[in-house]
Amino acid sequence: MRRVNLPAWVILTGLIAFIVALTLALTSVRLHIDNKRELEEELGRRLAGVARTAALMIDGSKHEEIVSPEDFRIPEFKQIRSILRSVMKENGFTAPIYTLRRVKNTTEFVVMTDDPPYIGNRYQLREEMIPVFERGEATFTPLYTDQHGTWISAYAPIKTSRGDIVGLLDIDYSVETYAKRSNENLVKLAELSFVSFIIAAGLGILFSRSITSPVGSLINTMRHVIRTDRLDMLAPKNSNIQEMNELSDTFNTLTGSLRVSREKVRYTQLIAMTKLAQLAEKRDQETGEHLQRMAYFAKALAQRLKMTDRYRQYITDEWVQDLFDSAPLHDVGKVGVSDAILLKPGKLTEDEFEIMKTHASIGESILEGVEFLSIGKEIAGGHHEKWDGSGYPRGAKGEDIPLSARIVALADVYDALASKRVYKEAFSHDEAKIIILENRGKHFDPAVTQAFIEIEDEFIRIRKKYADS
Repeated sequence: MRRVNLPAWVILTGLIAFIVALTLALTSVRLHIDNKRELEEELGRRLAGVARTAALMIDGSKHEEIVSPEDFRIPEFKQIRSILRSVMKENGFTAPIYTLRRVKNTTEFVVMTDDPPYIGNRYQLREEMIPVFERGEATFTPLYTDQHGTWISAYAPIKTSRGDIVGLLDIDYSVETYAKRSNENLVKLAELSFVSFIIAAGLGILFSRSITSPVGSLINTMRHVIRTDRLDMLAPKNSNIQEMNELSDTFNTLTGSLRVSREKVRYTQLIAMTKLAQLAEKRDQETGEHLQRMAYFAKALAQRLKMTDRYRQYITDEWVQDLFDSAPLHDVGKVGVSDAILLKPGKLTEDEFEIMKTHASIGESILEGVEFLSIGKEIAGGHHEKWDGSGYPRGAKGEDIPLSARIVALADVYDALASKRVYKEAFSHDEAKIIILENRGKHFDPAVTQAFIEIEDEFIRIRKKYADS
């Protein structure tokens, strides 16, 4: 048989076509794996945070009073079920929420949101539950599949006032829709990779000299997307060959679709943050538009600081947006303070105030370990610290206090001064301004205070626009 020697440019073009297809395939697999891992981690941490918050609302001593199937009639059962149903409704959960008690190597139902009650029925002890019972650590499971679908579960400890662990709260969340969509996307990505290979190989053989340049540009764009994770990069359309431009369009459509998916994840995060903030607000006397004003005051201060040489490199537009989204979480720790103290109409005693102060540490603990809530954690744990070190919970001083917390500290105090409370009338802007300036360098960061002075008209506008109804 006569040996055929292919021209070098044909071999080179075939190699380029193979590289394009391989790059698309690897990119597709990586995006699929990253999306699945991101879903599992972000959703799991969010559910664990919700479970942790809900568990803090349950009195462990009352939980211990429920021991027999007939106890669904007693007030303790009804109160705990009411809390669970409220959490279920607030977060849009469809599967029931349970509390469980450990019995040797099994668990038993105590309180559940569905009917009829299954008090005392045994339930398998999952491996992930053990740290909750033994060390009091909120956690979540990997994605798992049973006869009812695909799920992720989160657990949090239920404690008595003495800190004894007497049970756990179980939230099961169906991710069937997400799993199905993820598998469908994987199939589409595989089909796209195969079609892209066929198109690249055919065009390469026929028109190698005219497609080498645009293919190179496409590969560079893909590499840039993989290296920087920027999904707003567009593949260039500068080829005279229609199919090559269509390949660029396909790539741009793919990255655009992934960008939309990422924005949906961000939207889900915002919903979680809003629900957490609203949960704390419902137990506090500070109602109305407080959370909204707080967010806009903090955003205005951050935007002004961003214009200074000192913070120009540190404060980005993304950071400002995260601050705006996280500011309402400043008092989320109040869900761990008893109603007797939180809703007391008169002045708190010294002991009561010490308990009230723990809301900063509780809030920090609630938001611990959730990446997209990192600024919220800084704010919750640091917005009562003072520039001169006289604040709480740590007595942090100066720039040891996170910038986000220093900004929210001023925004919080200003809104408290400018708002009507049961114990005082609202201060005018000028009266509040005088108090802010008197505490410059004491309570407040001098740079943040200067930013407030420079944009005080914006504070007046926000206060008027989002006034309590």
